[in-house]
Amino acid sequence: MVARLARVGPGARRRCERVIIPTGEVSSETRYAVTSLPTQQADAAGLERYWRGHWCIENRVHHVRDVTMGENAGDVYVGQAPQVMAALRNALLNLLRHRGWISIADALRHYGACPGNALAFIGAIPAGL
Repeated sequence: MVARLARVGPGARRRCERVIIPTGEVSSETRYAVTSLPTQQADAAGLERYWRGHWCIENRVHHVRDVTMGENAGDVYVGQAPQVMAALRNALLNLLRHRGWISIADALRHYGACPGNALAFIGAIPAGL
């Protein structure tokens, strides 16, 4: 993928070109953004870093919570419960990544298959019991 971002007045224009490997087909997409940051604070390269940083968070956190952990399919929606569950999911994601798991789906299957390992993982019981 090749992305080109240009400052346009108070905003930016980002054009991406992708090559679909199996077919060789090229697709392009143009998106626009508005920013209150002056050019001195965020030139085109700086805005590109912000843009990519946003998608890094989206892909590493929100997508994993939505798809792998089934957050959107849940029925917890009363009071503070949704915020509490989101915080617990974030904590679990961070803990799993800190312990070296790359695939969160693999980690959930691993610990889901053996509740004793899951309890030891969170420190609820000593490892090996």
